[in-house]
Amino acid sequence: MAGAINSLGIGSGVLTAEIIEKLKDNEKSVRIDPIEQKITLEQQKGQALDLLDSLLTSFKANASALDYDVLYQERTVSGNNDGISVTAEAGVGIQSFSLEVTELAKSSVQQSGSFSSKTDTVASGEGTLNLNLNGTNYTIDYDATTTLEDLRSEINNKAGDELTASILQTGDSAYSLVITSDETGKDQVISFTDLSGNLDNKVVSDTQVSGTFATADANAATASGQMNINLDGVDYQIDYSDTTTIQDLVESINSDASLNSVLSASIVKYADNDYRMVLTPKASTQDQAITISDLDGGLNANLLNAAGTSVNGDMQVIQDATDSSFKYNG
Repeated sequence: MAGAINSLGIGSGVLTAEIIEKLKDNEKSVRIDPIEQKITLEQQKGQALDLLDSLLTSFKANASALDYDVLYQERTVSGNNDGISVTAEAGVGIQSFSLEVTELAKSSVQQSGSFSSKTDTVASGEGTLNLNLNGTNYTIDYDATTTLEDLRSEINNKAGDELTASILQTGDSAYSLVITSDETGKDQVISFTDLSGNLDNKVVSDTQVSGTFATADANAATASGQMNINLDGVDYQIDYSDTTTIQDLVESINSDASLNSVLSASIVKYADNDYRMVLTPKASTQDQAITISDLDGGLNANLLNAAGTSVNGDMQVIQDATDSSFKYNG
């Protein structure tokens, strides 16, 4: 055929596919690659500017915070004892100090009077014993067949998460019920109140019990005034008002630093619509009964001694529940 190309390649005078590709690659490296490199560089510059803008914004916020003097009053506390928690108020002087333990916190330990054997019965008839620990009441049922061992087991069944009951042999034919609080501190006061009157006094705490109130929220007074509590010859005053309930009164007694060191107050439910305030000495050294008097005439008569009862039991405190104390070394 006229004008037909018979061969391709070098010497033919015609471009081959390989030569065309090389020409394309060369053109790309000369014209396109520099543009793509510029695009990549501009993108990197943009990312760098975004990062710089973020850093400057953060720096501005931190620098602005330096304008507030509260920042310089902040304090942190560091120490090496997990048993003590220390905080510092803003602006307090920077200092270092140490705390020395002068007294370890103790649990409450109470011991009953003596029984001749572990199988002695503890009651003359059927009834209920109230055990109070740190404001919590535990009801323990008993009857004429309940032995000292039975009472120990029932106390552990009902309140074993908070205390431990055991029987201690104190001599020949002498066995006592011993109750120990699991936690330490002055709040761990244990009291035993016989709700039925059939329990042997050897397992009842010395207490002062008020008259009856229908509920724990019943009014304790009709006007404002002060109640006086006398324990072991020492007087303590507690304020009340016409809105004070017996629950409020118990909380006031337990929160009073002076009273809280010598007695514990609780509300015990004797029966339906029969709630009473019970005051229990925290130590076994008191030789005088607890007496309550009204200094201003507004107190409910059910709280006064004439309306209540004193229970003189043989359950004795043999270890006071005390808080730990520390000596400050500045």
